Amino acid sequence: MNLASRHWLSAILLALLAFLLWSAFAGMTSEEVKAFKGYKRHAEKRDPVAQYNLGVCYDKGLGVAKDEVEAVKWWRKSANQGYAKAQFNLGNSYDNGTGVAKDENEAFKWFIKAVDQGHAKVQSNQFNLGLSCFTGVAKDEVEAVKWGRKSANQG
Repeated sequence: MNLASRHWLSAILLALLAFLLWSAFAGMTSEEVKAFKGYKRHAEKRDPVAQYNLGVCYDKGLGVAKDEVEAVKWWRKSANQGYAKAQFNLGNSYDNGTGVAKDENEAFKWFIKAVDQGHAKVQSNQFNLGLSCFTGVAKDEVEAVKWGRKSANQG
């Protein structure tokens, strides 16, 4: 391949790369990109709130290309540090099979961790947790009654 052909090929590849980058970030505001970069900087320093927010960015495609697997990765880091919102989102990911293989047992585990910390969205689903204990995941009638009572006590 002669020099002129190499330059032409390089120009085409560069244009293709620019197009791919543009399309991956099309529709994103500069504020979203700036927030994403800030979350990433703090997340890499093990800040659980930033890790959770970074997961949200990946999940929704805010400031970065949407990537559900990457969202789960960051929610898991945050959840392992005890951040209830990340535990809830990780539970949802396993419950729905989004970014990970569907696994009701793993979903239940993360939902319980979030409930134990008083996460409001999970508390509103305590009846469902009780039902899953009774019918599926744990097959534990005592646990089912416990979660049913918690739900009833909250209206």
